[in-house]
Amino acid sequence: MKAKTKIIILLLISILSVEVVKAQSHRFNLQPIDSLPCVVQDSAYLYFPRSHKVFDNLYAKLTALLSKGKQRINVLHIGGSHVQAGYLSGRMRSNLISMTDSVSRWHSQPADRGLVFPFKVLRTNAPTNYSFSYTGQWSASRCISQTPDAVLGLAGAAAITRDSTATLTLSLGDEWQFSQLHLLGYASNPDIYPVLVLDGDTLYPYPDNGTTGYLFALPRYTSNCTLAFVGLGNGKSFTVRGMLPVSGRYGITYSESGVNGAAVPSWLRCEAFSEELALLPPDLVVFGIGINDAACSYDKFNPETFKQNYRDLIACIRKVNPNAALLFITNNDCYQTVRTRRYNANTPRVEQAFKELATEYDGCVFNVFRIMGGPRSAGHWVSQGLMQRDRVHFTKAGYTLIADLLYNAIVRDYQSTLSIGH
Repeated sequence: MKAKTKIIILLLISILSVEVVKAQSHRFNLQPIDSLPCVVQDSAYLYFPRSHKVFDNLYAKLTALLSKGKQRINVLHIGGSHVQAGYLSGRMRSNLISMTDSVSRWHSQPADRGLVFPFKVLRTNAPTNYSFSYTGQWSASRCISQTPDAVLGLAGAAAITRDSTATLTLSLGDEWQFSQLHLLGYASNPDIYPVLVLDGDTLYPYPDNGTTGYLFALPRYTSNCTLAFVGLGNGKSFTVRGMLPVSGRYGITYSESGVNGAAVPSWLRCEAFSEELALLPPDLVVFGIGINDAACSYDKFNPETFKQNYRDLIACIRKVNPNAALLFITNNDCYQTVRTRRYNANTPRVEQAFKELATEYDGCVFNVFRIMGGPRSAGHWVSQGLMQRDRVHFTKAGYTLIADLLYNAIVRDYQSTLSIGH
């Protein structure tokens, strides 16, 4: 071998070695997890039954955000009561937007708060990192109804008013200041429209880029605003399906769509779901739907129907972004229903269905069922203060723990792509 060739080979080896060391030097902040006998931490990882390629695309965007600070990543977390309360999704949001890289000048940083909805109008629970107040009379519509009273969308619920005195006031924290507001919804008559009141000024909406709803451009950044409705009365109505405050900042936007009692067919009733989702096309979708689908006797749960319903929902999402990464959170060990206090034998069947869906769509599974300890493990979580006595819902501490385990699993999987690739 000629000396010049040897030098070139040694130089290439040196460059590759530097790149490997550089990749392996990346370290990302993880959440500390207490060692508890009821938590099987060895099961807290992302399981990819077939391919990692879709997540590689997601991680490429995350790398661009962490290294240059100029990228936007949208996450949608969709489910039932585990999601509506906002504990699990809220912790995931704060974890992801505080993610830092040991060799980068950047962290993942917050972009926008994401979808918000006036659950207070519906007199039900809501995430705690935003609030709504209201005046006037309102009625509600939810996707859990077989025949919703409104055309529903991304939030899976609607607040409806016919009251000319009705207003809605949104309050966000200062970290979520926005300069535009997408109001999702529609009027029963073209003479009815919303207006936005900001510091005594009345702002009028633009058509929302051809999509459902209304777009307000604000003269400055704010974290609070009030909406009123012109033309109501005489039976005319306005339907609010949620709001999207927009800042234009780079970073991660983590939206949750959760409705208590929702199953997969509930979300298939939301006719404007894809249309509204297009306003924040998701790079990652976290599925937490399944516990209500399986809240029945063994003979009444059909895994094939369950998977087909999921395929229909995934088609609505992939219509917006064909390359969205899909993460399935399994059902937790639970009672059959809150009232039927017996072990739910459908939980392992949902676990298997998620593995098959993850295989089909190159997604992954985060197995809360196995992290809990498998069949009949819920009692141990109750005794540790991580689960409520209904053995269906977690406590705030339990949701926080699951979110931290999921975040750590994502970080470790992402770091492994930098170290060894896929």
